[in-house]
Amino acid sequence: LYRALGKRSGHRKSLQKTIRMMAEFFGFSVAEAWEVGFDKENIRKVAEFYKNKGEVWDNNKGFFKKNLGLPGITWKSKKSQIWPDLQNEKRFQRLDSIRGSEIFMGVGVPVILKNEVITVLVFFGAKDKVQINLKKILERVAIQLATEVKRKMTENQLNNMFEFSPNLIAVIGIDGYMKKVNPAFVKIFGYTEDELLTPRSTEFLHPDETGNIYERIYEVAG
Repeated sequence: LYRALGKRSGHRKSLQKTIRMMAEFFGFSVAEAWEVGFDKENIRKVAEFYKNKGEVWDNNKGFFKKNLGLPGITWKSKKSQIWPDLQNEKRFQRLDSIRGSEIFMGVGVPVILKNEVITVLVFFGAKDKVQINLKKILERVAIQLATEVKRKMTENQLNNMFEFSPNLIAVIGIDGYMKKVNPAFVKIFGYTEDELLTPRSTEFLHPDETGNIYERIYEVAG
């Protein structure tokens, strides 16, 4: 699981691989990862796994309010939830997705870091495939995954900021050359990324700002 999250793949792909491995190990048919939004009002689905490849649940339920549905209630309570009879569970809001299937049980596990829920892992399956002490085992796994999940979330947020920011962002080495620039840099200057990385970064600065640029770089590097 640590390797799945630690690999240099995107946040969504890492979570998808993680929940797939957990679902296969514990014998679940469906697994989902839900991430708490910036506004702290909604939780949205960021990854999913279906044992049966042709099975896809209602995509209109891509988010829940706090304390609604299995993901929202798990988030609100900060406690693992086991719903043993989904077919008759009034709090379950996706009954149409499981009607006629062999899925009867739902499990929600919060991933908590510094007393704050950052992600909720949800699993669905048949009763006879659920192992003894499942709740405690999943909670221990969630505790161990919390730091890695948060690291991946932060990494994803920084990547999005770099890629989609309208401001000019560049990574500059101590040699004064830019190592990477964001799309806004390419758009504003009208050059390709390779062309922008060839000259020293000082060529893109106003002459009045080039004097102490290297002092600033060494301060940051040191």
